[in-house]
Amino acid sequence: AMGDTTINVSLDGKEKGPKQQMLMRDYISTFSSSDEAATQADIRPSFKPYMRAWCFSDDHPQLEEDFPNPPPYFPDKFKGIAKTFQPPFTWIFVGPAGAFSP
Repeated sequence: AMGDTTINVSLDGKEKGPKQQMLMRDYISTFSSSDEAATQADIRPSFKPYMRAWCFSDDHPQLEEDFPNPPPYFPDKFKGIAKTFQPPFTWIFVGPAGAFSP
């Protein structure tokens, strides 16, 4: 199940900043109390823990089916090369209300 997926949550919003590993279900459950979660994680309460650049297809490749192919006038040229050489440009940013990516 998707809730059992281990994810990295940004604790300061910076790409190279500190991260915390947690289960997806535990992260989503912090949305209603994100200030409390930030305090427990020993970070600025004003920053909302943020799941940035999750390459979902690594953990759940079936989710790619939910993203339609681009229209013919915006073709994805990377799909023309072998899958092993395609750059990982399919990711999702997830966070509670007030989360941001600097």
